[in-house]
Amino acid sequence: MFGRGDGNDKIINYDSDSGQNDIIKFEEDITKDDLIFKRVRTSDGVGDLVVSIKGTKDSICVSGMFNVVDNNHILNEQYKINKIEFSDGSYMDLEAIQLALKNNNVIIHSSYFWRNNEGSDEDDEIYGDDDSNYLAGNKGDDILIGGKGADRLDGGEGADTYVFAKGDGNDTISADGNDIIKFKEGISKDDLLITREYSNLKINFKNSDDSITVSGMFYEADGNSQGIKAIEFSDGSSLSLEDIRKTVLANNDSVDIHDIIYGFNTDDVIMGSSQMNFIRARGGNDTVYGKEGNDTISGDAGNDLLIGGEGDDTYEYNMGDGNDTIDNTGGGNDTILFSYGISKDDVSFKKDGNDLIVTVNKDSSQTINVKNHFLGGDYAIDQIKFASNGSVLSRKDILKLMNTVHLTSEGGNNNLVDKGQKDNVYTYAGGRVTISDNGGYDKVIFKNKTYSVNYSKKGDNLLISANKITASNNNVLEVKDFFKGANHIIEDFDLSEYSLVTARRIYEDFGITYPVAQSKQEVLTGGKEDNVYIYTGGRKIIDDKGGNDRVVFQGLEEGLFYRQKGNNLLISTKKMTTDNEDILEVKNFFSSKNSIIEEFQITDYWSVSARKIYEDFDETYPASTSTQNAPLALLGTTNKNNEASLNDSASDM
Repeated sequence: MFGRGDGNDKIINYDSDSGQNDIIKFEEDITKDDLIFKRVRTSDGVGDLVVSIKGTKDSICVSGMFNVVDNNHILNEQYKINKIEFSDGSYMDLEAIQLALKNNNVIIHSSYFWRNNEGSDEDDEIYGDDDSNYLAGNKGDDILIGGKGADRLDGGEGADTYVFAKGDGNDTISADGNDIIKFKEGISKDDLLITREYSNLKINFKNSDDSITVSGMFYEADGNSQGIKAIEFSDGSSLSLEDIRKTVLANNDSVDIHDIIYGFNTDDVIMGSSQMNFIRARGGNDTVYGKEGNDTISGDAGNDLLIGGEGDDTYEYNMGDGNDTIDNTGGGNDTILFSYGISKDDVSFKKDGNDLIVTVNKDSSQTINVKNHFLGGDYAIDQIKFASNGSVLSRKDILKLMNTVHLTSEGGNNNLVDKGQKDNVYTYAGGRVTISDNGGYDKVIFKNKTYSVNYSKKGDNLLISANKITASNNNVLEVKDFFKGANHIIEDFDLSEYSLVTARRIYEDFGITYPVAQSKQEVLTGGKEDNVYIYTGGRKIIDDKGGNDRVVFQGLEEGLFYRQKGNNLLISTKKMTTDNEDILEVKNFFSSKNSIIEEFQITDYWSVSARKIYEDFDETYPASTSTQNAPLALLGTTNKNNEASLNDSASDM
């Protein structure tokens, strides 16, 4: 029984026999027309029925009445209510209740335990909590309310609404062109600074650190293919798509974008100005010159040559943009930006001579060739950004990924084995698959994205699946010896672009102490030829046998510390402490002239010679048959003790 003023009641109506007939009965003066029916999903796979009384704060929640399967709400027979009765003798049977639900939104709430929520194929209201959430509307005309935190909001199909309030943080929206942003009370047109950032619409707020990024809003020149169609305010005013575009053009002019240039669907030669340019080449095999200034260049479809010139340039690449070549000569801090739809897991890297080749989705028709990247200096790309989630890869990260081994269960390969103790990326495509890992920093990518997993312990092995782990579940990944030691751990399980489970979290859930991996020192052996060793960090040993050799430090701090260890040299860009894992050891550096590394290049403009290191330790530099090139620069003061420190401050010059 339930009457007006009875508050907020929760019914847990579990019946082991699904044939029971359970009823909610309303007291006098409550009719069917007084009721509002909603489905509320509070965690993945579970939905509640909530019946509210209009004009009051009273409600009844029937917990667990629905299971969510493939984004549809399926009646849970063991938790259902069969009938609602009223004092006048009328009633609503189960069919009538479900019909009433069809006319109302599904309400989905995030929680501490569940911050990645997908809507149904109906009209949903999806709420985030005060942390960072991923909310996906899927089909239907959905309302997405991220709340505080850095939220990712993806409306999916339909005419969706994104609700934003003052203090809601830094949100990113993926919209399909038929959606709106709705601001709550306290935000007016005059509070907004609307600009274009690459292909994205950027909304910043005066006197606030909040922001909204609409991904891919300007992927097409007309601005209509993706994004939002309007911005609405609580006072009833609004900005149309045309208003937004005009505001963007005006504001971007104020930040010194000199030219916005569009090519044709032909083979064009496009010349930028000496100031900041935004260039979209469109179709055809184009040649684009950015010249001076901080330019943003997109070759679009076709096999294009992109020449940024001087300045901090950004080369934008979208899905299907063909085989592009970047000539980055000219200097600056330069970036490749992958637009919405391309994530870090979609790209791979390889070295071709001095060129860096970036391939998208293992597709030879979608590549970027950065000419002479491995010569460093002005030729090199400094970073790669991904608009989908804001992640960034540095030069050091790129080199590390080049040395990563990729193994996949696609094509029926159900036994994945790490044979070299290297960093591995395992792609799990479903089925019963076993991984035998032997070291390195590893991760599993779930090709069929999910937002939660179940896992269990089977001896020393880990079982993990998107579904409940049973004997009949044929989609289970087994990691052998996962609980046996550090060398067999998979460190990260990437469930989707926004969901990650770590090995440390799994260990904690089972109440097991997470092991500390023993440091492995990879030995790099050089012959009598002239060698160049690229050092990007970690504990490494060089065993060189002769020649005029050089170590190039990449992606590390700009400091230098070295010390003697017997006849060996230890060298690092950081002070040598017990927790410093970035130490390079050169074997027999002080005992054999053939083992000397003649030059250590710390940055493009700073090197230190072996002769200088010998002098710092009062050692006599041996005669050499090689010709020692002069270092680029020697910055810093040194101490004649077991550790010498060089810093790049002006006072040391």
